[in-house]
Amino acid sequence: GISTATSVGAQFYRKQVTVISGVGSNFPTPDITTIGGAASSTAGETYLENKTLGMYGQEVFGFNNRLFVTAAIRGDANSAFGKNFKAAYYPKLSASWVVNEEPFFARFADHVNMLKVRGAWGQAGQQPDVFAALRLYAPQTGPSGVPVVTPSSFGNPELKPERGSELELGLDAGFLDDRITVAYTHYNKVTTDAIVLAPNKPSTGFPGSTVQNLGKVHNWGNELGVNVAVLNRPKLGWDLGINYATAGNVVQDLGGVDLQSARVGYPVGAIFFNRIAHAEFDGAGALANVTCESENGAAPQPCDTAPRGYWGNSTPTWWGSLTN
Repeated sequence: GISTATSVGAQFYRKQVTVISGVGSNFPTPDITTIGGAASSTAGETYLENKTLGMYGQEVFGFNNRLFVTAAIRGDANSAFGKNFKAAYYPKLSASWVVNEEPFFARFADHVNMLKVRGAWGQAGQQPDVFAALRLYAPQTGPSGVPVVTPSSFGNPELKPERGSELELGLDAGFLDDRITVAYTHYNKVTTDAIVLAPNKPSTGFPGSTVQNLGKVHNWGNELGVNVAVLNRPKLGWDLGINYATAGNVVQDLGGVDLQSARVGYPVGAIFFNRIAHAEFDGAGALANVTCESENGAAPQPCDTAPRGYWGNSTPTWWGSLTN
């Protein structure tokens, strides 16, 4: 009554983007249409390459062809990782139980012909962008036309992928010889080492921001699908289906970095904007004496210095569909 299935494998991905551009302007005559014939011309070239090598192993155990348990692990190495981070390893564990095939379930077979419960826990990653971990310099034209380089990207040799740990629980059921079928899933996911653009300190000598693993985000939601065979005749059928899903998320940590696009305690991509406290129109119809709300009920202040308040989520928190 025990079965096993072993799987091992490797995957290699390579993505390359090459762009070569040429621009010519101020042609002497309309008959000359080549870039080399223009009075002035410029050229540009972009080259991006990303490689991923992954290896995995998986074992599936079956018990009486009713209970199935799967254990697996995967390792990924990516060319965009920092030089001090070699590879990421993601485990997985899942189980499913076909309850309707158990002997004790026979008493319910007239009404519930199929019932399967399932659960899974696993981890997955999202690699950073190309060049995010590297220290880069940009070419510039210096004094007297001499070519020079200037700081461009500080780089992060410790950069690693985002890691998401997700738990899913659900069931699939069929009633009245599958005239009614139901599928339900609840998921709960925590993403750690989320990739965040942290502003560089002036002492580094590099402008802009550096990609760092600082964030933590919590996601959760439910998915429900119900299908009903309302009418089933040899020449006429009528199926009615409903799908409904919810989704929520909250930023739990940003590593102490102050970002305009994200705040701890609010959803990812939340909308923040000033709230107008007072405004008037002058004689010409233009706005005047505009002030915005302050924090903690303090007196209104000029909008350019006022804190931005939370207006809402930028993504839907629920959605659904009806098929008929």
